[in-house]
Amino acid sequence: AESERQRLPNAAERNNTKAVRLMLEAGWPVNTPGEAGATALHFAGFHGNAEMTREILRFRPDLELKSRDYAGTALSWAIYGSGKGWHRKTGDYVGTVKALLVAGAVMPADPEKLKPSDAVLQVLRMRERR
Repeated sequence: AESERQRLPNAAERNNTKAVRLMLEAGWPVNTPGEAGATALHFAGFHGNAEMTREILRFRPDLELKSRDYAGTALSWAIYGSGKGWHRKTGDYVGTVKALLVAGAVMPADPEKLKPSDAVLQVLRMRERR
């Protein structure tokens, strides 16, 4: 059933790192889309949940998969979340963005358009200078 398959992205949307870890270890497909066509990695990024992001990265998700809504990658969701997300005050967006970049995520063409936090913008600018 569709709702059954969406349990992994739904757990990530609820910011439940433990459930996400257990499901991935039990063999749930890492790239399964949920709400808005977003994967668990999109939601981990949006929440600035660096721990969950690192857990998901262990299972080699498709870093360039775009969500159905907003047509964004997990990195673009993290960049947007840092300035506009529900957890923008408490999330570790710098850690999340760095983890995604180190894993090989491609930087969006114009990250400023995603209204990132100053801290995340600094990370992206440093990355661009390399």
